[in-house]
Amino acid sequence: MRGSRRWLLLGLLCLLAPGVALAQDPRVIQVQQRLAALGYEVGTIDGLLGTRTRQALQAFQRDRGLPPTGSLDAATLQALGLAAPPAAPPAPREASPVRVVVDFLRFYDAQPARALPYLSPAFLGGMTAREWIAHTNAWQQQQAYELLAWRVEHVERTETQATVQVQTQVRVGGETRWQRETFTLVHVAERGWLITARHVSPLAQPPAGS
Repeated sequence: MRGSRRWLLLGLLCLLAPGVALAQDPRVIQVQQRLAALGYEVGTIDGLLGTRTRQALQAFQRDRGLPPTGSLDAATLQALGLAAPPAAPPAPREASPVRVVVDFLRFYDAQPARALPYLSPAFLGGMTAREWIAHTNAWQQQQAYELLAWRVEHVERTETQATVQVQTQVRVGGETRWQRETFTLVHVAERGWLITARHVSPLAQPPAGS
């Protein structure tokens, strides 16, 4: 008798306090909607993991060969297609000014088209990408140009500008010589470091250790 009175009292309290409600779980709502779409009886889609929703979950888990726990574990969410998406891979590190210059030198004499991503419009001097590639190939063939070796000599860098000096050994017209190449770079949003200018001057004598 006392138990019946206790439950009656709780019911009256709920009626007298309509502002009190159980919190809805958005993920449970998604699960209920997915189960209902698959033909499982979940009752009212209310965001509450009640008896009927648990029974529907257990039926789904049995049908999928999963332990019928009635809980929202990772395997069940994955089977429902509601697993959290994999974390995005970390953004690739931006190439440093030195890396940009070294890559430019690597590609310049053999594959000038692959050097284009490192060049600013100012470096192209008003030429289109196709015109610059054609001009570079023609000049290299005319001069019989070949890059043999390089070494980074000096680097200066701020947040937006950089200067990289490189000693290069080249063969031009059958003659091998050392020269200093000075690259000026600027930092461009969403593109990183770009070469804006390149100045070449001969070295009077080979660098020490060459």
